[in-house]
Amino acid sequence: MGLDMYLNKANNIKSLKTSDIIKLDSIVYNLGDDYTMNTLKENLKKEFSIDVVDEIANNITIEDNGYYKTIFKEVGYWRKSNQIHKWFVDNVQNGVDDCNTYLVSPDKINELLDACKKVLSKKELILSNNSTDGDISYIENLLPTQSGFFFGGVQYDEWYFSDIESTIKQLTEVLENTDFNNEILFYHSSW
Repeated sequence: MGLDMYLNKANNIKSLKTSDIIKLDSIVYNLGDDYTMNTLKENLKKEFSIDVVDEIANNITIEDNGYYKTIFKEVGYWRKSNQIHKWFVDNVQNGVDDCNTYLVSPDKINELLDACKKVLSKKELILSNNSTDGDISYIENLLPTQSGFFFGGVQYDEWYFSDIESTIKQLTEVLENTDFNNEILFYHSSW
């Protein structure tokens, strides 16, 4: 139990809206072990116009993570990294913290990566206790912590900076390994 956060990638089916891609994942999830291409197409016909069913079926990749089937591939994961979650809520989810799935643009990934790098530049000063109130304010303005039920610590300590370093690594890999012409990213959290 606690704050779990996921950055997922899916094929971008150009004829579908973002909300339709999320709906598509729900259809695949609900098929479970009954998944076949025929059952998928039958279920797609219930939700989408018949002229896009083949396009959808031919352009999705089904992931089986051992628990369920999904069209999303996990490309980033955080646990109790409340400062990263708060950033997504404020900058991607329009301030709404509701455990839904949200489209994330490459620009937003770059913004978060840039903020993490700036925060990391203050790590040694803050952890050595040689920092000033201005150093703390600097990182609080960029990536403040957020308290919540099992959201993790709110101190600017080694754990905080470890999450920042992990985020830099994950986002760098995402940017290097995502074809933004054909793939899209989604953020999802749960607790």
